[in-house]
Amino acid sequence: MSDALSVIAELMSDEGEERTRTLGTPFEAQAKDLTDRFRAMQPEHQFKPGDLVQWRGGLKNCKRPAYGQPAVVLGLLPGAMADESSCSGRGYYGESADLRVGFTDAEGDFMSFGASSQRMEPYSGPRLPDDHQD
Repeated sequence: MSDALSVIAELMSDEGEERTRTLGTPFEAQAKDLTDRFRAMQPEHQFKPGDLVQWRGGLKNCKRPAYGQPAVVLGLLPGAMADESSCSGRGYYGESADLRVGFTDAEGDFMSFGASSQRMEPYSGPRLPDDHQD
């Protein structure tokens, strides 16, 4: 019990306050990262069927296609519809989607899914995002 009291006393001291401020530092970096990603998701492109697209750096939310892998816009979805495709088991089930996108998987099968145009950019060739790996 006295150990718990000493921890509380330390946290209430100046040293404890300094430690608490230090612990907050990773959250400040995370807040900046979130703000940067929000800005990156702002729509810049008006895609049309037949356009080649790829994930924007750091905004990929599906396992496939890989970063830098081309996909083709199959169509525009009316308004922003919730993606309720066969990928419904993924964590982003129901995320707003305004594009139907197709790509070829590793086995050569053509796959399609609903995607948010905010997460896509025009295809520019194979590359990995700065600090976000597959």
